[in-house]
Amino acid sequence: MKKVIFLFVFLAACQTSVVNLAAPQEFSAYAGNGKIYRAGDVISQSVRNLGDGFYAVYKEVANSPEHWEAIAHYNYLYYGETEVCRCNRETVKLSNDRKFITYPKEGELGFEQLNLVTMERIVIE
Repeated sequence: MKKVIFLFVFLAACQTSVVNLAAPQEFSAYAGNGKIYRAGDVISQSVRNLGDGFYAVYKEVANSPEHWEAIAHYNYLYYGETEVCRCNRETVKLSNDRKFITYPKEGELGFEQLNLVTMERIVIE
């Protein structure tokens, strides 16, 4: 009787392991602090005031488990509460009259321009 109970418990434990291995991998582990994050969660963020209404925001974001890097590192430029671009301040140009900011298009060649008065975006060909 003891052998039957042991076999039943052993098979139940194996079955649980198989189920866990087959479950979808929706979490990414961040070993640096021991916490577990979902892909896309912001792990840390820092904000720096650049003056004239501009802010540099640096974010560390958890990647999906399939990605080669566990944590993505992003630089953003904000004007007030508006995200200008996912870029850093070295890649943008503010017009002399301080009404326009030009920045590279994300994931494409070319540039965009943001009118800081109307907040309208213009694609530059």
